[in-house]
Amino acid sequence: MIPADLDEVLRLEAENPSPWSREDIEREIGRYDRILYVTVDETLGVIVGWCCCRFLDDQAELLKIAVLGSMRRRGVASGLLTLLLEYLAGRGVQALYLEVRSRNFPALRFYRKHGFAEVGRRRRYYFSPDDDAIVLERDFAQ
Repeated sequence: MIPADLDEVLRLEAENPSPWSREDIEREIGRYDRILYVTVDETLGVIVGWCCCRFLDDQAELLKIAVLGSMRRRGVASGLLTLLLEYLAGRGVQALYLEVRSRNFPALRFYRKHGFAEVGRRRRYYFSPDDDAIVLERDFAQ
């Protein structure tokens, strides 16, 4: 992801229940300890998905993965996650963590399909609506 992608990513974010602001995304672009990817649909010529991850030494945290509503269930998120996992493995990362709402069953199924396992729960972590956060880990040693 480059700064020129920002407006398209913001349009995509506007469709999501917990959208990041322009400032949130600008803060992540270009940081040495972050990786941001976008997926462009060549036919449409637009960004249809993006992700943001932070890493430090042998651990990483997936901060965001989002896909344009009309492009969901077409492998966009899987492609982004696979690319990210390959990059992190190449950097020697041993574990990738993330949090997801406990009632977000499609996301939980998605991450479990990609080798993540529940390692914790943060009670009442989310609001509007109130919900627990499930902490998931993808162990690269597996």
